[in-house]
Amino acid sequence: MEKVIVVVIIIVLALMFLGRQNAIMIGVLGTVAVASAGMTLFFILYLLKLLFSKKKKGTFLRIERNGMFRWHAAIYLVDGEEIPCIFPDDGVMDDKIYRKDKTYTLFYNKHSGKVFDRISITTCVIGIIFTLAIDAALVFMYFWLYR
Repeated sequence: MEKVIVVVIIIVLALMFLGRQNAIMIGVLGTVAVASAGMTLFFILYLLKLLFSKKKKGTFLRIERNGMFRWHAAIYLVDGEEIPCIFPDDGVMDDKIYRKDKTYTLFYNKHSGKVFDRISITTCVIGIIFTLAIDAALVFMYFWLYR
């Protein structure tokens, strides 16, 4: 609800001070572009972390709450050490996704001390594809609206 109120206040202020409806469209496009650029940078950062990770074999142990954060993460046993997954668990279909009797190929990032599992890799790849597509669509919309 608070987000809706903030958006309404921004639109009202844009109408009062700028007086043009084009300003609202530029403001909305700008806000979406900044959010999309942030998401793109996030996925590029994690894709780079993935590229500089070492391939290891590990088995799934459990899903537990990650230390100082509020989300749950998958814990894997890699070389006798329990290592959490770099992305949080969403809690959907965990019994189908994670199996204790199977050995998984993981990518261990030494700097973060976490692993990328197949779900994390899929999230990175799909995330970068979609955010780049959204960025391209925003650039297209800007030039289409203001040519």
